[in-house]
Amino acid sequence: MEVIPTKRFKTDTDFYIRKKKYLKIMADIKTVTDELENGNLIGDKLEGLKLKDGTAAYKVRIANSSTNSGKCDRGRR
Repeated sequence: MEVIPTKRFKTDTDFYIRKKKYLKIMADIKTVTDELENGNLIGDKLEGLKLKDGTAAYKVRIANSSTNSGKCDRGRR
């Protein structure tokens, strides 16, 4: 499977790299893209998009390993 990032994804990624709060963002993204390329379809499949036959789009949440908080840690404090 091939993972193709959108132009918006690249722009947003560049923004977060420049912000320097997300120091490990590229490693976090690589972990998820490797899973997807290996055929492990994680995330939510987006329906209703006009894509070529045999293609699909997924929305995937990526953990920020540069911080100790996030969606998984809520409610534990």
